[in-house]
Amino acid sequence: GETDPRRLLQLFHLLNQMQQVLLPFFASTTTNGSSSETTTNQTMMDFDAGEVVMFPHVDIFDAVAPYYPVQFTPPKNDPHGITRELLQEALMSVLCEQGAVYNSHFLRNTRHGAN
Repeated sequence: GETDPRRLLQLFHLLNQMQQVLLPFFASTTTNGSSSETTTNQTMMDFDAGEVVMFPHVDIFDAVAPYYPVQFTPPKNDPHGITRELLQEALMSVLCEQGAVYNSHFLRNTRHGAN
């Protein structure tokens, strides 16, 4: 894995920004053919050809999880000011998808284990 703390910090920030920006585009609304019931799933994107693309939650988690727990001690006289706490906060923002927007239907289904 990457060992340069500047690059890790940048990677974590970019991944979290990606989560915040792209998750709303993965909202998929479908209507049940026999009724007017509409469901929304915030982790899938439907294309016109019927192809469904899932947001890569697991791939992102698997890519950054090996960095937990953060084991970093800044060198003395570090000119960059990167601390263990700063790296850990950035990593947790990716692991927990902080700032990502979910609608209440998605959260309710996730908590109850429904699809």
